[in-house]
Amino acid sequence: MDADGCFSGNAVSDGERLVAFYSAHRVDRSLQHQPVTCAVSHDGGRTFSPREELLIPAWPEGCTTYRDPYL
Repeated sequence: MDADGCFSGNAVSDGERLVAFYSAHRVDRSLQHQPVTCAVSHDGGRTFSPREELLIPAWPEGCTTYRDPYL
């Protein structure tokens, strides 16, 4: 999901887990779009397991920039 970097995002506590939402950058997907994905931590944020697929699989038609999720 984010082989070339992670950009802006935030995290929320969901009981026993911490869920981070962020912009996932991958050059082979797009140079300008960093779609939203998430990763989950069960150890207070020391390690995270990324989601297998993007939260929003495709950006809207005509979109010029796509990043910076905020909850």
